Amino acid sequence: MANKKSGGLLALGLAAAAYWIWGMKKEDKDKVKETVKNAGTKLKDKLPQDLRDKLDGFSSSKA
Repeated sequence: MANKKSGGLLALGLAAAAYWIWGMKKEDKDKVKETVKNAGTKLKDKLPQDLRDKLDGFSSSKA
C-alpha cells in the first residue's frame, strides 16, 4: 500500500519537474518562484521570535 503511494508521488514529482523544465515559460516560472518566496516569508513571519532567531542562525552557519 505504501509503495503505491510512494510510486504515485514520485510520478507526480517527475511530471512536475518535466513540466517545469520543458513546459513553462520564463514568466510563469518567475511567477511561481515569487509566490513560493512570498509564502515562505509569510510563514516565517508567523513563527515565534525565538524560532526565527534559530532559523537565522542555522542559515548563516551553513553559508
